[in-house]
Amino acid sequence: MLCYHSMFLISCFEIRIRPRQYRVPMIDKRMLHLLCLVVGWSWIGVMGWAQVESPAQIVQKVKPLCHAHAHNDYLQARPLLDALDRGFCSIEADIHLAGDSLLVGHDRWNLHPERTFQGLYLDPLRKRVQANGGWVYPDTKIPILLLIDIKTDGGATYQRLREVLGRYDILFSNTEIHGQSNPPVVAILSGNRPLKEVEQDPKRRVGIDGRIGDLDSKIHPHLMPLISDAWSAHFTWRGHGAMPENEQARLREMVKKAHERNRRIRFWGTPEKEAVWRELRDAGVDLIGSDNLDRLQQFLLQPGAAPFGRGIFPNE
Repeated sequence: MLCYHSMFLISCFEIRIRPRQYRVPMIDKRMLHLLCLVVGWSWIGVMGWAQVESPAQIVQKVKPLCHAHAHNDYLQARPLLDALDRGFCSIEADIHLAGDSLLVGHDRWNLHPERTFQGLYLDPLRKRVQANGGWVYPDTKIPILLLIDIKTDGGATYQRLREVLGRYDILFSNTEIHGQSNPPVVAILSGNRPLKEVEQDPKRRVGIDGRIGDLDSKIHPHLMPLISDAWSAHFTWRGHGAMPENEQARLREMVKKAHERNRRIRFWGTPEKEAVWRELRDAGVDLIGSDNLDRLQQFLLQPGAAPFGRGIFPNE
């Protein structure tokens, strides 16, 4: 739109009148540029400059969706921010240790030095928490989950990660300082999980993501608050027709076991179909993941949808 106004402005400086032609002297280029800027900014003002909101104001209008998980969030146009603007309470980021840097991305070949874990996630989260009274979503006291999928060596990556997280005490609970209280952000490590290193860390600020094989584990739920596994490893149903009764019963049994041990449960690689999401919701699965943020938000906001699952984390 600005281009059209600029072209129109430029055309006004040359006037042709027949049969004789008169040419108005061309204006100085610097003045022309200034006039273009004036017209452009004026147009922006007319089109709703006053409607621009601060991040805190935007968040206040969002309904937090405790069961919404942004899978591979870093692939969104605006990592973290797109999910928060839609009320997601669980966000996933893959990290790589590259020298002393923690870079975000799925594969090493598509890493970029400017896409750091701090820049894309930790710094924006800290700003939100500072602006919203100590929570990501104001007036809610609902913690969000930051699922950190480690793609490089678990032990080495964790040593660097713990140093970085230590600079963000406003976000993460330190077991030595805060005991078992819920912070505004709970970090859980997935992928190459350094279970022993985390378990032995007296100042840990993270939990560990379990697997279906850990359903009967005696590990404390504060160390392993979440169970995650691949949908295709346990179910053949892809959302076509009715879910087989034996698979439906298996799903409910998994959810029951997880909840009995005060853990939450989710599956990755679920088909992006509302039929599958309905089965997950009805079975009480705590987190539903999707790459399509808008579609999942619309599903979870459907009128009359009953609450399900156990939320994000145990308070005990």
